[in-house]
Amino acid sequence: MTLLTKIDNNIENNISGYSKYYIYIIVFTYVLYISVFIGVVSLNYKYLRYFSNFVQFIIAVFLIIRFHPFKKNLTLKEGDSRVIYSSGLFLLINLGATEFVIWFYNDILQKLKIIN
Repeated sequence: MTLLTKIDNNIENNISGYSKYYIYIIVFTYVLYISVFIGVVSLNYKYLRYFSNFVQFIIAVFLIIRFHPFKKNLTLKEGDSRVIYSSGLFLLINLGATEFVIWFYNDILQKLKIIN
């Protein structure tokens, strides 16, 4: 067994354990977005893009490590299809929601400047 195979197996075993928590992280992020949008949580909307980019980076790294094409035997486990689907759906919603919230807050600020 080569060193790279051992490293890959070690990473695979560690990442597989986090797959069940992955869905909870995505749901938490949805709740956070909704809370920011309706005003329950006060967050400067300018930081929303940084948060969005950070979340997208974490998801991309997770998917690259978990499903990289250099594996000799790539077999999907029980929760893998759910992780792949929820990641794709989250990235799509994250892109749209972030841009909408930034547009929404910019629009409100422009209207407030006109009033003043």
